[in-house]
Amino acid sequence: MNHSDHQSIDWRGQAVLLIMPLYLVSAVFILRGHAGPFSQWDLLDPAYFYLFDSLNLIAGNVPGHIAHPGVPVYSLGALMMHLSHFGDGADAIITAVIADPETYLARMSSLFIVMAGVGLWAVGRAAWRTFGGLLPAVACQLAPFMSTIVVKHMFLPRPESLVAFTTLLFLAVILSALRRRDGKSELEHRPLFFALAFGVVAGFGVSVKIIMAPVFILPLLLPGVRRMALPYMFISGAAFLIFALPAAGAATEFADYLSKMALGAGKYGSGAQTVIDPAAYPKTFIKILKRPSLKVPLALALITLALVYWQRRRNPTTETREARFLMAVTCAQLAQVTVVAKQAVAFYMIPSYMLSALSVVLSARLLWTLASARLPHRISGTHAGFAGLVIILTVQASGLMRLDAHVKNRLDHAQMTNNDTFKQCARIYEFAASSQMYALNLADRVTGFRFTERLRAVTPENDFWIDDWNTREPWILRNPDGPVALTALRQHYPCLYLRGNRINGLDKYLEREAPGLAYSKKCSTGDEPVYTIGVDCNGALLK
Repeated sequence: MNHSDHQSIDWRGQAVLLIMPLYLVSAVFILRGHAGPFSQWDLLDPAYFYLFDSLNLIAGNVPGHIAHPGVPVYSLGALMMHLSHFGDGADAIITAVIADPETYLARMSSLFIVMAGVGLWAVGRAAWRTFGGLLPAVACQLAPFMSTIVVKHMFLPRPESLVAFTTLLFLAVILSALRRRDGKSELEHRPLFFALAFGVVAGFGVSVKIIMAPVFILPLLLPGVRRMALPYMFISGAAFLIFALPAAGAATEFADYLSKMALGAGKYGSGAQTVIDPAAYPKTFIKILKRPSLKVPLALALITLALVYWQRRRNPTTETREARFLMAVTCAQLAQVTVVAKQAVAFYMIPSYMLSALSVVLSARLLWTLASARLPHRISGTHAGFAGLVIILTVQASGLMRLDAHVKNRLDHAQMTNNDTFKQCARIYEFAASSQMYALNLADRVTGFRFTERLRAVTPENDFWIDDWNTREPWILRNPDGPVALTALRQHYPCLYLRGNRINGLDKYLEREAPGLAYSKKCSTGDEPVYTIGVDCNGALLK
């Protein structure tokens, strides 16, 4: 596995390296177009929260939603808004965004999608220069397609889209570090350069989403890391502080949140303060490993590493540099599983899913080197690799088609009942209802009630929402003017229209606030229960 010092890429190769990025960008834009507005029940959390924290930065406020912490998401959002209204003051920008939030969310989304496309191109270019061929380069570009979960979240203006972008940059740096020159890896030749590159990527990634932290142990496991380790850790910390600087005013709150999350054994830091639940943790750990995008690459990597070790025992001169990179990737994936198993959410594993592409490429190269001497000469590694690539692409294309059908189906369900049909009723929304008004008011609540006065101007007087965000009962019915009594709405409006997605949420609310009240569920969508009182599904008042 010798690599020349410099692998030139002609125009045909450059064109091929653009295919996967263009495919990714096109697929994600198409998916976004079919998914519906960002105010839809399954999309508004936390997209609208990041929109409002972008406004908080523009207004000079401390961000109010720092759980992820997600700072680059709203920092880039604020930058995009400033560029969209170049020369305008904060007041004009905030007014424009609140009047048309979907446009600005779409612009944030478009920015993140294009960034991912550029990152994927960088991966292909780095892989070409490292491996010296198109086949492994394109195979590494499969990173965002290793799981449909990655693509599903890439169009949303939320941390996961930047997690994907960060992982692509991380892969490009790993591949560049692996490149061989004069019998050594580039990492061994330029440890301080790679300490800087890895450190900046790690600092950015953790400022996007803290759950990325485990995968950034990877550089510390690479061959030749001794001269890089301390600079890498210092630069990572410094980069995190720089990228998180816009949220400096919320540092204490973020530290408290991290402490709560770390100590609590349950969801979002709840439950016993034992860090993990010993009874549930092993089952969750195994459940995460069962996903094909993890278990297949991990199993292949472990088999490959065992064979390389066996070959090394037989022949001490066996080249192990790529095997050590493969071991580092595998350890990073297992480290993230270890952390995520505490509170398992599939999209938390996006970095590990994407690292699986490099894991498979390294495993395939190592296995081919071990087996090629024993295989018939007519079997070509290029042909075998191409066949494997076609199979993976076919499977992933099928997965994307199913995902597209899924988001279309959700949009169809959400549109089955139109909120505008019930203009004469008091419309009451609960988490998470498909309603732009609800999305705006919930985002204002989550980010600190900084724009409530402005929402009074755009919220219809007959629109209300139940504040059940991270609060125990009794939940509060309110509008931008403050709490409202359900009994007052029943007297003032001829009908009531309630919509939400929380399991049994509306049942519990009505049982407490209006016991015995008769309501109909006939207007419900496939995903959101809709309760009506005094009105049919066509908006006609009942006698």
